[in-house]
Amino acid sequence: IDDLINQFSGDEIVSKFELLKATTLGKLKGLSAYKKALQELADNYPNREEGKKAVEILTNQIPFLEVKNFSTVDTKNWKILYKVAARADKNTKEIEEKIKLFIASENIQKLTYSYDIYTENENFITIHGINSEVYAKDVAQTMKENKKYKIDESAIVISAENYSVIQIKKNLEAYLAPKNP
Repeated sequence: IDDLINQFSGDEIVSKFELLKATTLGKLKGLSAYKKALQELADNYPNREEGKKAVEILTNQIPFLEVKNFSTVDTKNWKILYKVAARADKNTKEIEEKIKLFIASENIQKLTYSYDIYTENENFITIHGINSEVYAKDVAQTMKENKKYKIDESAIVISAENYSVIQIKKNLEAYLAPKNP
């Protein structure tokens, strides 16, 4: 995106690239990077549609996202995460194949999975469709111990709400940190 911004410097399309860049930064680096990029867009292009859109997002959406925190409320929507590298990585493909095999043969709750981008270097294979923490932990244990599916990577069991928070704020470490009593 930076190359396009430089290539079209001075053209009206640059503000559109800047908005795309802000959105991409938010996806890869989290809420604070998104907020900073939107503020720069709003400051640099106050009269353009994209600058006005940035102000609208900063005013209406960012405060809502900033107050989102981890929840301990019991929920009926859980996920299992496996940290992986790029989609084409050998280990990533092996984990994906084992999850496919598990879902095909032991799928009581109609589970699905996805490859989710987390940061520039870390991603997740995420198992969806789990309606309780207990079942999520059982599935993770099966994936760890059963020779047929054995995944050495540690599973992260997380509610859908908390997964949303870590994707927005890029704070998986805070979620995984030992809880103080």
